Amino acid sequence: MANNNAAAALIQEGELATARRYLQKAGQSAAAINNTGVLHLLEGDLEQAEACFVNAQSKGCAEAGENLVQVAAKREDNKKQERYEKRR
Repeated sequence: MANNNAAAALIQEGELATARRYLQKAGQSAAAINNTGVLHLLEGDLEQAEACFVNAQSKGCAEAGENLVQVAAKREDNKKQERYEKRR
């Protein structure tokens, strides 16, 4: 649990590489999987983020459901950006 909490704090500070190292030691709790998904989301890997959030949600992490909404919003933003860039 301590590794997961440290990783969560590091993610908030933008220290993603260090957070990743802590998450690798955090185990497979729902919270750790959710935080791994947050890390993937911030890095732009929406597929991995979504997989983590679905897994965490299936293990009872309510926050993961909220994060899945963020993945969907990011995908929509990416589509809008692609359409904008095609018009340029």
